[in-house]
Amino acid sequence: MSIVVDPGLVGAHCNLGNIFKAQGKLKLARQCYMEAIRLKPESSIAWSNLAGIFREEGQTSTAIAYYREAIRLCPQFADVYSNLGSAMQEQGNVLEAFQCYSTAIRIRPDFAIAYGNLGSCLLVSGEVQRAICALRRAVQLEPNFPDAYNNLGNVLKNLDRPNDAAVCYEQAVNLNRESAEANYN
Repeated sequence: MSIVVDPGLVGAHCNLGNIFKAQGKLKLARQCYMEAIRLKPESSIAWSNLAGIFREEGQTSTAIAYYREAIRLCPQFADVYSNLGSAMQEQGNVLEAFQCYSTAIRIRPDFAIAYGNLGSCLLVSGEVQRAICALRRAVQLEPNFPDAYNNLGNVLKNLDRPNDAAVCYEQAVNLNRESAEANYN
Protein backbone atom coordinates (compact mmCIF):
# COMPACT_ATOMS: atom_id res chain seq x y z
CA MET A 1 0.00 0.00 0.00
CA SER A 2 2.80 2.42 0.81
CA ILE A 3 4.09 2.30 -2.77
CA VAL A 4 0.73 3.49 -4.11
CA VAL A 5 0.54 6.32 -1.57
CA ASP A 6 4.17 7.46 -1.97
CA PRO A 7 6.10 5.89 -4.83
CA GLY A 8 9.27 7.51 -3.47
CA LEU A 9 9.54 5.10 -0.57
CA VAL A 10 12.77 3.38 -1.56
CA GLY A 11 12.64 0.98 1.37
CA ALA A 12 9.19 -0.18 0.34
CA HIS A 13 10.44 -0.91 -3.18
CA CYS A 14 13.31 -2.95 -1.74
CA ASN A 15 11.00 -4.78 0.66
CA LEU A 16 8.58 -5.61 -2.15
CA GLY A 17 11.54 -6.79 -4.23
CA ASN A 18 12.59 -9.05 -1.35
CA ILE A 19 9.12 -10.58 -1.24
CA PHE A 20 9.12 -11.19 -4.99
CA LYS A 21 12.61 -12.72 -4.76
CA ALA A 22 11.48 -15.07 -1.98
CA GLN A 23 8.56 -16.10 -4.21
CA GLY A 24 10.93 -16.79 -7.11
CA LYS A 25 9.58 -13.86 -9.11
CA LEU A 26 12.99 -12.55 -10.07
CA LYS A 27 11.83 -10.30 -12.91
CA LEU A 28 9.44 -8.46 -10.58
CA ALA A 29 12.09 -8.27 -7.85
CA ARG A 30 14.56 -6.82 -10.35
CA GLN A 31 12.01 -4.16 -11.36
CA CYS A 32 11.51 -3.16 -7.73
CA TYR A 33 15.23 -2.85 -7.04
CA MET A 34 15.78 -0.91 -10.25
CA GLU A 35 13.01 1.49 -9.32
CA ALA A 36 14.58 1.94 -5.88
CA ILE A 37 17.89 2.79 -7.57
CA ARG A 38 16.16 5.19 -9.96
CA LEU A 39 14.60 6.97 -7.00
CA LYS A 40 17.72 6.89 -4.84
CA PRO A 41 20.88 6.01 -6.78
CA GLU A 42 22.94 6.03 -3.56
CA SER A 43 20.92 3.16 -2.04
CA SER A 44 23.61 0.55 -1.43
CA ILE A 45 20.97 -1.94 -0.28
CA ALA A 46 19.11 -1.68 -3.59
CA TRP A 47 22.37 -2.16 -5.54
CA SER A 48 23.28 -5.17 -3.41
CA ASN A 49 19.81 -6.71 -3.74
CA LEU A 50 19.89 -6.22 -7.50
CA ALA A 51 23.31 -7.86 -7.60
CA GLY A 52 21.82 -10.85 -5.80
CA ILE A 53 19.18 -11.19 -8.52
CA PHE A 54 21.81 -11.16 -11.26
CA ARG A 55 23.88 -13.70 -9.35
CA GLU A 56 20.88 -15.97 -8.90
CA GLU A 57 20.24 -15.73 -12.65
CA GLY A 58 23.81 -16.81 -13.36
CA GLN A 59 24.97 -13.36 -14.46
CA THR A 60 27.91 -13.34 -12.07
CA SER A 61 29.95 -10.65 -13.85
CA THR A 62 27.03 -8.23 -13.71
CA ALA A 63 26.42 -9.15 -10.07
CA ILE A 64 30.05 -8.41 -9.25
CA ALA A 65 29.79 -4.95 -10.84
CA TYR A 66 26.65 -4.19 -8.81
CA TYR A 67 28.19 -5.48 -5.57
CA ARG A 68 31.17 -3.21 -6.21
CA GLU A 69 28.84 -0.25 -6.69
CA ALA A 70 27.12 -1.07 -3.37
CA ILE A 71 30.55 -1.14 -1.69
CA ARG A 72 31.54 2.16 -3.31
CA LEU A 73 28.38 3.68 -1.87
CA CYS A 74 28.79 2.08 1.56
CA PRO A 75 32.33 0.81 2.23
CA GLN A 76 31.32 -0.59 5.65
CA PHE A 77 28.58 -2.93 4.28
CA ALA A 78 29.97 -6.27 5.48
CA ASP A 79 27.23 -8.39 3.89
CA VAL A 80 28.10 -7.07 0.44
CA TYR A 81 31.76 -7.97 0.86
CA SER A 82 30.75 -11.52 1.79
CA ASN A 83 28.37 -11.77 -1.18
CA LEU A 84 31.01 -10.32 -3.51
CA GLY A 85 33.44 -12.90 -2.15
CA SER A 86 31.02 -15.70 -2.98
CA ALA A 87 30.56 -14.35 -6.50
CA MET A 88 34.34 -14.10 -6.91
CA GLN A 89 34.78 -17.65 -5.64
CA GLU A 90 32.17 -18.86 -8.15
CA GLN A 91 34.33 -17.37 -10.90
CA GLY A 92 37.45 -19.04 -9.51
CA ASN A 93 38.94 -15.82 -8.11
CA VAL A 94 39.89 -17.38 -4.79
CA LEU A 95 42.36 -14.68 -3.76
CA GLU A 96 39.82 -11.90 -4.29
CA ALA A 97 37.18 -13.98 -2.50
CA PHE A 98 39.55 -14.42 0.44
CA GLN A 99 40.13 -10.66 0.56
CA CYS A 100 36.38 -9.96 0.48
CA TYR A 101 35.61 -12.41 3.30
CA SER A 102 38.48 -11.03 5.36
CA THR A 103 37.20 -7.48 4.87
CA ALA A 104 33.68 -8.53 5.87
CA ILE A 105 35.07 -10.07 9.07
CA ARG A 106 37.22 -7.02 9.78
CA ILE A 107 34.10 -4.82 9.50
CA ARG A 108 31.91 -7.20 11.49
CA PRO A 109 33.97 -9.60 13.64
CA ASP A 110 30.88 -11.60 14.66
CA PHE A 111 29.85 -12.36 11.04
CA ALA A 112 29.42 -16.15 11.11
CA ILE A 113 28.45 -16.46 7.45
CA ALA A 114 31.64 -14.67 6.38
CA TYR A 115 33.68 -17.08 8.53
CA GLY A 116 31.86 -20.01 6.93
CA ASN A 117 32.54 -18.63 3.46
CA LEU A 118 36.15 -17.96 4.40
CA GLY A 119 36.48 -21.56 5.56
CA SER A 120 35.23 -22.84 2.21
CA CYS A 121 37.60 -20.49 0.39
CA LEU A 122 40.57 -21.60 2.47
CA LEU A 123 39.70 -25.22 1.81
CA VAL A 124 39.72 -24.60 -1.96
CA SER A 125 43.15 -23.00 -1.49
CA GLY A 126 44.41 -26.10 0.29
CA GLU A 127 44.75 -24.36 3.64
CA VAL A 128 42.98 -27.09 5.56
CA GLN A 129 43.94 -26.11 9.11
CA ARG A 130 42.98 -22.49 8.56
CA ALA A 131 39.71 -23.68 6.99
CA ILE A 132 38.97 -25.73 10.10
CA CYS A 133 39.65 -22.70 12.32
CA ALA A 134 37.34 -20.49 10.24
CA LEU A 135 34.54 -23.07 10.18
CA ARG A 136 34.86 -23.67 13.93
CA ARG A 137 34.67 -19.92 14.47
CA ALA A 138 31.54 -19.81 12.31
CA VAL A 139 29.74 -22.40 14.46
CA GLN A 140 31.04 -20.79 17.63
CA LEU A 141 29.47 -17.50 16.56
CA GLU A 142 26.32 -19.14 15.19
CA PRO A 143 25.65 -22.52 16.81
CA ASN A 144 22.60 -22.97 14.56
CA PHE A 145 24.60 -22.86 11.30
CA PRO A 146 24.04 -26.25 9.61
CA ASP A 147 26.04 -25.43 6.48
CA ALA A 148 29.15 -24.65 8.53
CA TYR A 149 28.78 -27.90 10.48
CA ASN A 150 28.33 -29.80 7.22
CA ASN A 151 31.40 -28.17 5.64
CA LEU A 152 33.44 -28.82 8.76
CA GLY A 153 32.30 -32.44 8.63
CA ASN A 154 33.49 -32.67 5.03
CA VAL A 155 36.93 -31.35 5.97
CA LEU A 156 37.24 -33.73 8.91
CA LYS A 157 36.07 -36.67 6.79
CA ASN A 158 38.74 -35.84 4.21
CA LEU A 159 41.32 -35.78 7.01
CA ASP A 160 40.27 -39.35 7.87
CA ARG A 161 38.61 -38.27 11.11
CA PRO A 162 35.27 -40.05 10.65
CA ASN A 163 34.15 -39.80 14.26
CA ASP A 164 34.67 -36.02 14.37
CA ALA A 165 33.02 -35.70 10.95
CA ALA A 166 30.02 -37.72 12.15
CA VAL A 167 29.52 -35.36 15.11
CA CYS A 168 29.45 -32.40 12.71
CA TYR A 169 27.08 -34.13 10.28
CA GLU A 170 24.74 -35.10 13.13
CA GLN A 171 24.69 -31.50 14.31
CA ALA A 172 23.94 -30.30 10.76
CA VAL A 173 21.12 -32.82 10.41
CA ASN A 174 19.69 -31.96 13.81
CA LEU A 175 19.70 -28.27 12.93
CA ASN A 176 18.20 -28.83 9.52
CA ARG A 177 16.31 -32.09 9.18
CA GLU A 178 15.72 -31.29 5.52
CA SER A 179 19.40 -30.83 4.67
CA ALA A 180 19.81 -33.40 1.91
CA GLU A 181 23.50 -32.62 1.58
CA ALA A 182 24.20 -33.34 5.24
CA ASN A 183 22.20 -36.55 5.04
CA TYR A 184 24.08 -37.55 1.88
CA ASN A 185 27.58 -37.18 3.38
